[in-house]
Amino acid sequence: MKNIPALCYGLILSALLIPCLPLSAAGEADSLINLLKKHPEPDTVKANLLLTIAQQLLPSDPEASLQYADQLEKMAGANVKDRFGSKKTRYLSASHHTKGRSYLFLGQARQADSAFRLAASVWRTESDLKGEATAWFKAGRACNIAGLSIEALGYYEKALAIQKDFDDKTEMAVTLYQMGSTHQDMSNFVTSRDLVIQALGYFKQNNDELRMSICYNTLGNIQLSLGDDVKAISYFLSALSLSEKLKNDTEMSNNLNNIGIVYLNLEQYSKARTYFLRANALLEKSENESAKLYSLGNIGITYSAENNFEKALYYFNQVLVIAQRDGSMTNIAQAYNSIARVYEDSGNIPEALKYYKQALEINEEAGDKFSMIYNLVGLGDLSRTAGRFSEGASYFQRARAIAQEIGAPYPEKDALQGLTSLYQDAGRFDSAFKYLTLFSQLKDTLLNQENIAEIARKEVQYDFDKKIVEEKLLSELEINRQKNRKNIFLVSGLGLLVMAGGLYSRLRYIRRSRAVIQKEKDRSENLLLNILPAEVAEELKDKGYAEARHFDEVTVLFTDFKGFTSLAEQLSPTELVTEIDYCFRNFDEIITRYGIEKIKTIGDAYMCAGGLPVANRTNPTDVVKAALDIQRFMQEMKLQRISEGRPFFELRLGIHTGPVVAGIVGIKKFQYDIWGDTVNLASRMESSGEVGKVNVSQMTWEKINADFECTYRGKIEAKNKGTVDMYFVDRQVPTAD
Repeated sequence: MKNIPALCYGLILSALLIPCLPLSAAGEADSLINLLKKHPEPDTVKANLLLTIAQQLLPSDPEASLQYADQLEKMAGANVKDRFGSKKTRYLSASHHTKGRSYLFLGQARQADSAFRLAASVWRTESDLKGEATAWFKAGRACNIAGLSIEALGYYEKALAIQKDFDDKTEMAVTLYQMGSTHQDMSNFVTSRDLVIQALGYFKQNNDELRMSICYNTLGNIQLSLGDDVKAISYFLSALSLSEKLKNDTEMSNNLNNIGIVYLNLEQYSKARTYFLRANALLEKSENESAKLYSLGNIGITYSAENNFEKALYYFNQVLVIAQRDGSMTNIAQAYNSIARVYEDSGNIPEALKYYKQALEINEEAGDKFSMIYNLVGLGDLSRTAGRFSEGASYFQRARAIAQEIGAPYPEKDALQGLTSLYQDAGRFDSAFKYLTLFSQLKDTLLNQENIAEIARKEVQYDFDKKIVEEKLLSELEINRQKNRKNIFLVSGLGLLVMAGGLYSRLRYIRRSRAVIQKEKDRSENLLLNILPAEVAEELKDKGYAEARHFDEVTVLFTDFKGFTSLAEQLSPTELVTEIDYCFRNFDEIITRYGIEKIKTIGDAYMCAGGLPVANRTNPTDVVKAALDIQRFMQEMKLQRISEGRPFFELRLGIHTGPVVAGIVGIKKFQYDIWGDTVNLASRMESSGEVGKVNVSQMTWEKINADFECTYRGKIEAKNKGTVDMYFVDRQVPTAD
């Protein structure tokens, strides 16, 4: 079974960065039009009316919007009696901007490009560089929509040059991302990757998590195109982590789709479909049809790969309907290709031929080389089946040449497989053997078990929220890769020094080495801080070890999910781990707010403590506040899951205050931990508690009763501890204003 092109979902940033006026109802626009009729004078009042009406009509009646913007342009250009003064430039530029947007709504991207370029020239005349930069950016977006990638890049370069002069990092990042996205459309994957990484760096500086997520997603798609599934899934998991934090269903669906695509490439169709169905479920109530298109298409791909042609056509026809409604030629071409593949595999050759040719025609016009490959391979297969071997070989060779040109190994593998089958059918066994050897080598590289195992490990690490382990694994992979290249690196590095023969070259070499060392040092320090509290990490770095410390008063919190085993029987392993991960991530956020140290998780149990590694007197109150927040979160999650008809977790939670010893033990895979009877009693508070309640010991109650309303439970039997006085914390006592 040859690879089927995945409908990869890559979001783009906002097309227009300058906000327009708020949209108004049609009735309000009519009122303004009536005012306009009563005000024939060509002054600023009429100009403002024309501009406002044009902007209000944009989404509902772009043709009418265009007419009013055109009136504004003519009136401002005429400059009757010099009534506009310094506002003339504003009105002229605004009219060009609005006309450009109207053209985009009308699907006339070339006219939009022209309007935005006129806006840029107006701003340049007035030496308003920021306005000019925005206009160039919009011109680039218009060219993107028109499929004019080269022209788009030229406009983005002009915008970026101005933005750099102002050191406007936000605008620079958006433009760099858009340039990267354009290069991705042109199959220039390495250039695309470098630009998106630059954009990501700026978004990180601004802590713009939504755009960071979009960048990670795009980088994952680029790595998929380059055939590196391990890097791809790392990026997709990073994107998913952020989109879950933001509770952005569209982005989460996007990320789940892309993780599924990794498994699709690995020919694990059932697992891929699981992710695609999860992605689609997130969008069931959404009006975002573009996002639905990709998840539906991907579900269809898995059925097609399993020869379930009826279900595959059902999903692909849904995709085609949405694509035609949106007017997206790229998506229409992808739908045509998928439908053609189903018809080919089911033996309906005439229909397959028709759809392949329609898809290829759209791809060629748009310059979409990546998609062209799959349609050429499909046409090559049809020619081979019909016995037209020369024609088929031409299609396959062209497909392979394009794949090598753009560095796309997966479609190249399909072209090689097609050539192998074609020459075998033609009786040219020497050529068949040649291409079979090339095909096998490439397939073994792409589908090796190490890659599959590596991806599985990363998924599990993410699911259990052990990001630190993931970072360590990636670091080890990088070290191994560097070891494998060590001899080449040394030889080329030495050759550089010999040829240069000067102090400057040696100094540059040393600086580069130091930069690499510093980068690895920073990575190691960040790794250490993720494992250990900062104070313990510093002691470990200074001494090479960290001494265990005694704390007189620490408040320990334990949680455990009720009925975990029975719930595990209702969910798949992936769904189960995803639910646990979602809960623990929120627990992490809650305890961080109160300065509480996370100790560890053991399966579905969660343990944290307040009052260490730096002692304080507020830890009982801090931990109880966090506990109430955790139970509140669990209740909200329960109600949400019930409304969705999904199973849910319920939580027992226990707290005890007392002395502990804290520190790290061992020399490998060390972990900050705590010991003592306080820990054991805290665990008993949890096991003796009730679902949805915060159960605390007598010792904790004595520390917090002035601040919280509590219910005495009496003496409760605790395993191996006899009877223990316990209390339920009901709520925090309101403070007087």
